[in-house]
Amino acid sequence: MKKIVSILFVVLFSALTFTKVNAQSNDQALIGKARAAAHDCLQPYESNFEITAGVQVGASCENGGNEKTVIFAAGPRCTGNGPCPLFLIFVASVSFDCNGDVVAVNCNQ
Repeated sequence: MKKIVSILFVVLFSALTFTKVNAQSNDQALIGKARAAAHDCLQPYESNFEITAGVQVGASCENGGNEKTVIFAAGPRCTGNGPCPLFLIFVASVSFDCNGDVVAVNCNQ
């Protein structure tokens, strides 16, 4: 009985880990696509700031997916020598439809 429970635990843990890694992989692909679409928005910030990206899930789609928006923010590029101010500047957002196609790019300029 202990062996069966252990095997089930390992199988469930593996399935959950694979699902999480797959979701992160999909987000990274979406962020890459968004970064290409928002290249002109990001370019002025790339040399002096650290650019971060996050994925927001929007409305549900009929095909089972979701509309998504990738938001880019720029913050200080800290070297570790001294204090690092904590602030973020909204740089751009890229909206995707249910098929993963870019529908809007908004720049903060």
